[in-house]
Amino acid sequence: TGRAVVMFTNSDGSTTYFGMHNAESSAAWAQYSDTFIAPNNAVSASVFFYINSVGYFASDDYGLSPYSYVGFDKARLSLTFDDGWEENVTTVLPRLGQYGFASTQYYATQFITDTQDTSGVLAFKNANHQIGSHTVTHPNLSIITLAQVVSELTQSKQVLEAATGQPVLDFASPYGGYNAQVITEIKKLYRSHRTVDEGYNSKDNFDIYRLKVQNVLLGTTPEQISGWISRAQQDHTWLILVFHRVGVANLEAYDTPVATFEQDLANISASGIPVQTVDQALAELQPQL
Repeated sequence: TGRAVVMFTNSDGSTTYFGMHNAESSAAWAQYSDTFIAPNNAVSASVFFYINSVGYFASDDYGLSPYSYVGFDKARLSLTFDDGWEENVTTVLPRLGQYGFASTQYYATQFITDTQDTSGVLAFKNANHQIGSHTVTHPNLSIITLAQVVSELTQSKQVLEAATGQPVLDFASPYGGYNAQVITEIKKLYRSHRTVDEGYNSKDNFDIYRLKVQNVLLGTTPEQISGWISRAQQDHTWLILVFHRVGVANLEAYDTPVATFEQDLANISASGIPVQTVDQALAELQPQL
């Protein structure tokens, strides 16, 4: 398998990257295609294709054409959080409550299993947030054995359903690591699969087992998120944001400072975009397909 990445060079000399979906390996040549949106200040773009093994890949058959989304009845936003950081109970939950926003919390269940502490999961569940699965030990599912994939998918679902007393229908893959075999196994247990593939979900590109997102990183600004929201409102697409830990100290690449998160929520509220869990959004969008 491999992954295509678009590198944009911007007018100020900076570079930004857009990660596209995994390409499956095959014995014969097969067409690979995806969509991307260039930043407003981009002046050029280069496409790189990374492979998951030693060697090289050469191809000269490329094409680029304009693309417009086919929108739904309106724009929607889902706030999703990966891993199940205990700190988020105090940094995220009360702040979402201030705005009446419900989120989808994707839990990796190793910590719950090791400590038998379900308080964090129940805090979100009891406040009417959705609980989703994110495996047990947070592996890259595309590079482990089939037996390990099945175990990770099955056991996390069982732990979360036992803890919450309700079905766990939706799944997010750690690191965005998936392939055709992983998707086959996900389909046996879950209704949907949220990736970290960047983009917006629309009528014409909708794939319930490859839900696209915008990834919120340490350097992501409130202005960037506002831009994503404006684009979703313009095109009537479903925007899914992926957060991880929201904290104050010792912040790492995938974390969000509390102060930035507060500004993000204020901007989301001011935009007027409906905020829904993944479950709520799917209930409204699937009949439109």
